[in-house]
Amino acid sequence: MIAVNLRHLTCIYENGSNPVTAVNALSLRVDAGGFTAIVGSSGCGKTSLLRLIAGLRTPNDGTIEFEGVRQDRARGVSALVFQDARLLPWLTVEKNLLLALRSEHVPEEDARRRIRDAATLVHMEKRLASYPRHLSGGMAQRINLARALCQNRSLWLLDEPFGALDAFTRLQLQQELDRLWKERQPTIFLVTHDIGEAVLLADRVLTMNEGTIVHDIAITLERPRQRTASAFAENVAQIEESIMRSQISSASREHRCEAPHQRGKT
Repeated sequence: MIAVNLRHLTCIYENGSNPVTAVNALSLRVDAGGFTAIVGSSGCGKTSLLRLIAGLRTPNDGTIEFEGVRQDRARGVSALVFQDARLLPWLTVEKNLLLALRSEHVPEEDARRRIRDAATLVHMEKRLASYPRHLSGGMAQRINLARALCQNRSLWLLDEPFGALDAFTRLQLQQELDRLWKERQPTIFLVTHDIGEAVLLADRVLTMNEGTIVHDIAITLERPRQRTASAFAENVAQIEESIMRSQISSASREHRCEAPHQRGKT
């Protein structure tokens, strides 16, 4: 488990003469072992925020700390799980997972033990000799989770990990992720467009718009959570309303900015 502290984080993408502020002076603290979901419309900054935390992009301003240690001085803290499993097709599942451990200089016997243990946790121990072309989408994502497990990272950064899966497989892997979080207690950030998924899994949901956190909503429902429960539906509705209000507010600001320009035309 590891606590994450973001202070005045800003990320600006150059776009010709019109730079885009993806993350705007954002500050946030997440306690160790917390499960935080980030939701919002496309372009709100949620994936950019995840990539900053992962160290895939350097912020234009602000700091990121893990347990009080600056991100640039912390090593081997986070594991990033993408929507695409990103397995090398010419390697077996086991060799793909061994590749993930290469930078850690783990002795081969220990590495293979870690991989077997991780594969067993996601019910893929019988597929270690398979090639990626022989895996379904759901199986590939289980291996994606196993990669994070065998690396023994304290922070999991999940970027729409189940977005490309069918509804039944997604439900299975949501349950799997909930179980793994309970067993391992990593700190998790989950980026998702699925509000129901956020309420099902997270204990805290952040709604984002224009690179800032608009609302910070605690989910206090008992686990395991039932989608059919009235309290579950109320949480989903609260988050939907938060997103809609922020979008309406943004549209109103854009209209006010454009109005003087339009009035000046003849």
